[in-house]
Amino acid sequence: LGPAPPLMEPEGRSFTESIKVKVRSVRKGTRILCTTDESTPSEQNHRASGPSPLLVELSSSETLRAICVDSQGRCSEATVERYVCDSGQEQKAGIGLLLERGNDSEHTTVKQIKPGGAADVDGRIKVDDALLKIDGRDVKGVS
Repeated sequence: LGPAPPLMEPEGRSFTESIKVKVRSVRKGTRILCTTDESTPSEQNHRASGPSPLLVELSSSETLRAICVDSQGRCSEATVERYVCDSGQEQKAGIGLLLERGNDSEHTTVKQIKPGGAADVDGRIKVDDALLKIDGRDVKGVS
């Protein structure tokens, strides 16, 4: 039986200043691995890592994903929480999407989401999503 998923305190919410999130394990002897770029944490891919409890400071809207790894290298399920920075300032990042259309594809895909942009704050659009319609208009094959 592998480790239990980590707990995050506070849970995902809106905040107006930078926030420190405490990520902790329910079992002793496990390490915490975290990412904020929509990817699954691993030994090769993480923003923060360390023993429990691990403090992660966030100063912009981000999705924090964390796993626990036990001494035998077994990984827990991921815990995912969304933290939205609402500084009260007018948003200047625009929609915040980098789109890409492959040479052999009729579909345009989302390659990157700018932190703090409208798409990031909303949270529904994800990297690698295909763009099918804009304002109800089909955009398949449109450049």
